[in-house]
This record gives sequence, C-alpha cells and structure tokens, in this order.
Amino acid sequence: MKTIRLFLAVALLAIMGTASAYAVRLNEYEKQAQKSVVDYLRSKKIAPSIDSSDQSVCFKKDGTLYWIELKGDEKIMLYTLHRNGIKFTKAGDPKGPHKSEVAMMAANMVNDTQVVKAYQKGGTVRFCLSMYAKTPEAFLEAFPAQMRAFDKIRDTFDKYYKLCKVRVDSIHSYWYDLDSTSVVMEQRQAPGTTPERNLNISRISVRNLDANDNVISDYDQGIRKSKASFLQEKVTLKASQPGMYKIGVRLYTPEGKMLIPSKGARFTTISTIKVNKANKDADYDLMKFGSRDPEDWEPGEYKIEFYEDDTCIYTDAINIL
Repeated sequence: MKTIRLFLAVALLAIMGTASAYAVRLNEYEKQAQKSVVDYLRSKKIAPSIDSSDQSVCFKKDGTLYWIELKGDEKIMLYTLHRNGIKFTKAGDPKGPHKSEVAMMAANMVNDTQVVKAYQKGGTVRFCLSMYAKTPEAFLEAFPAQMRAFDKIRDTFDKYYKLCKVRVDSIHSYWYDLDSTSVVMEQRQAPGTTPERNLNISRISVRNLDANDNVISDYDQGIRKSKASFLQEKVTLKASQPGMYKIGVRLYTPEGKMLIPSKGARFTTISTIKVNKANKDADYDLMKFGSRDPEDWEPGEYKIEFYEDDTCIYTDAINIL
C-alpha cells in the first residue's frame, strides 16, 4: 500500500511540475506591460493574441509571425521581440547536419553585424531583439524602430547563408558538381603510387582578427595571448595548373590537441582558392578560426599543417606569446 501511495504521490508531483513548467504566470507589472503592448497594437489596427504557454503577445506583419516576451518587475522590464524563423532542414534530411553547419555560421555572421540576433533551434534559425525599458511607453516608443530592424533580416541571412555554403561546401563532393564555372583540380593517383601534388606552398604567415575581420595584429607582427582572437593564415603557393583547389588546415595546441569547429570535423578549417596561372607564386588568404575570448588561447607553439585533399603538403608552427 505504501508503494502505491508513493507512486501516486510521485505521479502527482510530476503532473504538477509539468503544469507549472508550461503555465507561465505574469506578475502585476508584467500584466501591465502586456496590456500596454496589446492596446498599442490594437491602436495600430494590428490584431494581437496571447500565447497561453508563455503569455507572450503574438501578432503578424506582412504574413510573418512575431511575438513579444515580457519579464521584469516594478524597476525594469525586459521586452524580447521575436520573429518567426527560417526553416533550413527537415527531419530525416540526409544533408541536415551539413545544412545545420552552414546555418550556424550564417547566424554567427548575423550576430556579428546586425542589431537583430539569430539563434538556431532544431532545423530553424530564429531572430530576436531585446530591450530593457523602465516603462511600457519607453518600449513602445522604440518599437517601430525595432520592427524596421527586422525588415531586411531574411535577405541578410540568405546572403550570409549562401556565402557560408560556399565555404562549407568545399569539403562536400557534390559542391563540385554544382559549380559550373570552374574545374576543381583533383589529385591523380595510380594504384600503388604516391599521390601527385598540384600545390607547392613556399611560405605562410598568420594574422590576428576580431569577429568583424578588423585587424588586431597583421601578418608577421606577432600574436599575444591577451589579444588573441581569430587567426587567419596567408599562404604563398603555386599550382601545377590553373583551377579551383581546396586546402585543409589542421591547427594543434601546444599539448598536441587538434582544434576543430565542431564534433567530427577532420580539419580546423577548409578553404577553397582559385588559381588563375600555373607555376606562379601568389598569396591566398584562408578561412579564419578562433574565439572572441582570449582565454580560449594558451601561450606556446601551435603546429600547423596544410593539406591538399588528404595529403599533408606543408608543416610549420606559429607562436602565441
């Protein structure tokens, strides 16, 4: 009997916990703010509704769903305006992980360049903009400008997505089939022989950039841990024939651990370059890699390897002081 009673008690707690997790209750100040937002939207001939799960104020503009979440007290209120997301993949899509990688990179570019922020949830990228305000009137005064910030966000994300797709797709064979403007020069290998090298690197240098590609320390100026952010390599190389080439980079910490952008990645970065003339040295900037937080870097010597397809063609080292 005790076992049955205990089971019923646990079940009841689970039900109550589930209910409380989904039934958000607003305090009196949040209710006042919610009412002010609803009244304002109605005055603009916009029909709002309340989402019972989180008490957010929902409305549509030009067929796109938006919602406003409220959280605060008598001193200050946080208003977060959300825009319905862009779905980039469906369940079971074999290219889902690849599309997710591209979408994450594009979302990061949005976050680096726009006031509106992007975040990924499942197969969707969503957008939001937060603002603290002491009164509902202060928020509503800024509301039209906030909405204008969303006007071009879809186009901006699409532009960044296409840019990131070119970068990420350099490690996916089907990209070569889609690229009708250039021929990718692949290694030719006869059975039992060493792969032929098309690229010959003679020199590398590294510079330190911030998240917006501003130069912190230029090539060959040295990189200090206190300012280390995103590292970008420049390679001087020549190719045996013109064409498109992919270059993989593996960067190792002083302890010998390879730095990778995501679980399962085989390289730190993959870059695609276009060589216009054969057997002529030229400089090429490769894709950057790093972190906004200098604490993610440790001082010491970092081994760096360069790959043509899967063959290591050049090895060097850089120092973070």
